[in-house]
Amino acid sequence: MTNQRKTLFLLGALMVVIPSLLVAQPSYPDKLNGIVKQLPNSNVLSSATNKYETNAVLTASGTPVGDVFVFYKKAVVKEGWEIENEIEIASTKSIEFRKGDQNFVVTVMDMGEQLMITLAATQ
Repeated sequence: MTNQRKTLFLLGALMVVIPSLLVAQPSYPDKLNGIVKQLPNSNVLSSATNKYETNAVLTASGTPVGDVFVFYKKAVVKEGWEIENEIEIASTKSIEFRKGDQNFVVTVMDMGEQLMITLAATQ
């Protein structure tokens, strides 16, 4: 590859990378905040809301899966939600809650260095 082509390639790559660095950190959705507060010391990796559901993906480290699971279980039940189903497969735990015609699902996966927490609520 010639120096000119390398330069063009690098400029093109920078044009893709730099805007993504300027994008604001996703925030914890208000809809989820009304169900359960964000797990302390967690980071929002992504969040989205549409007319059917609101979801967020969080990361956390330094806390065992079981402790995070208990945090959500206690906090959501305290807000009047009923537990519909609990599943544990390998290093992943998931719990489904129901309140009226709404569902809320929490899934906690141990990814080794950190936990991946997925929250999803129907509208």
